Amino acid sequence: MVSNIFILDKNLKTKLILSINGHNTFFKDLYDLDLSTGTESYEFSTTAEDINESDYVMFLYHGDYKLFQIIDIEQEHSEGKIITSVYGECASLELINGAVRPLAETVEMNAIEFIDMVLDGSEWQIHKYSKSLKDKKIPVKIDKTTQRWQLIQDYMGSFGYEINTHVKYANGFVKAKYIDV
Repeated sequence: MVSNIFILDKNLKTKLILSINGHNTFFKDLYDLDLSTGTESYEFSTTAEDINESDYVMFLYHGDYKLFQIIDIEQEHSEGKIITSVYGECASLELINGAVRPLAETVEMNAIEFIDMVLDGSEWQIHKYSKSLKDKKIPVKIDKTTQRWQLIQDYMGSFGYEINTHVKYANGFVKAKYIDV
């Protein structure tokens, strides 16, 4: 159960904290995680103001901070209050905007080498991983420029991994972005 939600600005600095009970409250929250595709979403409603689509939402979940980029905001008037409904998707989806260039030839890699290659040049890095993912090497062929996120999903079945994302948060800022494999 989530007890606090952090609203972060586009620079990933805390600008507002919402709690279940208190002045800035939230309610009707729903967290959805699909390990087989690595997709996550989070939605909630609040009476707090000053939340924008350029903002991020973060909360502590099983000891890790989960970060979501706000994708959609809807507002409605109810009993003299403005209720804001917020929908966010996992911030790792920003990897859609990054691409990996074609490889000159097919390369044998294990899952950790592969993910490291895909994340190279992004703000994301591997944090925790199953040691067994270093044992199996498969041929990796990238013959055209491909989105990072697409590659991660395309090779999930071949390598047999699932992914989970989280961030390091300290002193009001996100300090690092991690993928667990």
